[in-house]
Amino acid sequence: MCQAYEAERSLICSIESRATINGFFAAMDGKLRHENPHIDNPFHTYERDAWNHGWECFYNDKYGPEHKKLLPWAIESKFNYDERIIVREYFQRTGKLKAGWRKRIE
Repeated sequence: MCQAYEAERSLICSIESRATINGFFAAMDGKLRHENPHIDNPFHTYERDAWNHGWECFYNDKYGPEHKKLLPWAIESKFNYDERIIVREYFQRTGKLKAGWRKRIE
């Protein structure tokens, strides 16, 4: 792949991951979905959709008892493999992240 395209792909993935994390933390902090800061900007479709994805991951368990809260990959990827399992299971059990984990992600 051409280096220019690889750099563009990397930038888009980085922006998308940041928006997913922001949407997830917005949901954790009690913000409503329509408070998505990218909702009215037609040029920010990646950010809008990623923010919504992060927000929906936090509320996934509201779709029924067979659904669990989800920790977005953008957050899990901030931890090494062994930590990911601990963080994911703790979040699914409690619906929270420990303060040290959140600081590490932000």
